[in-house]
Amino acid sequence: MRAPVILAFILPLACYAFGLLPAFSASGECCGPTRLPWLPAAFHGEDLVDAPLLVVGPRHVTVDGVLVAETPEIVEASEPPPLDALRTLLVNKKELWQQIRPDVPFPGEILIAATQDLPAHAVVRVMASAAAAGYPRTSIMIQKLSSPLR
Repeated sequence: MRAPVILAFILPLACYAFGLLPAFSASGECCGPTRLPWLPAAFHGEDLVDAPLLVVGPRHVTVDGVLVAETPEIVEASEPPPLDALRTLLVNKKELWQQIRPDVPFPGEILIAATQDLPAHAVVRVMASAAAAGYPRTSIMIQKLSSPLR
């Protein structure tokens, strides 16, 4: 009888220790530079938008933490692979949004965080799949640098 009680305390701690739980920040940021160190950096940017977060990391593609594709398959393919899981998940999110807010037009915006070492064609393929699912407005997530000294 003690095993379930011990697992109830150890499992969440293990998930946190290995980075399996998403980061939380009271400031409204979903991730800091320490969580996604491979983001490109820029001096100018805007605050984050309330939109699904599509992360194209070195190994995986996720939407709000849900695995939808493997990055090497997208990068190495000569023909664009069908990203059906990505499209399905985004269409479902769009339908849910429209059910919750029937009087407000759907903004169709998505936030993409892509590794800076990723070939541009891979990001374009992911953006095209998002647009086909009803998300034509794309914001690219960056690490914001402080203003350069003049």
